[in-house]
Amino acid sequence: MPRSVNAVASRQRRKKILNRTKGYWGRGKNVWTVAKNKWEKGQTYAYRDRKVKKR
Repeated sequence: MPRSVNAVASRQRRKKILNRTKGYWGRGKNVWTVAKNKWEKGQTYAYRDRKVKKR
């Protein structure tokens, strides 16, 4: 029996990240793997720099 994949949910997950990366430079806005990496790195910077802002 073939493996059942919930394509709807995975597409929604990807779309959510791709919508958040609108305005990024180059492939960072439309290629899934690049966009995901850039978004995750941006989130770590955002968290870190909220702390930096306070000092």
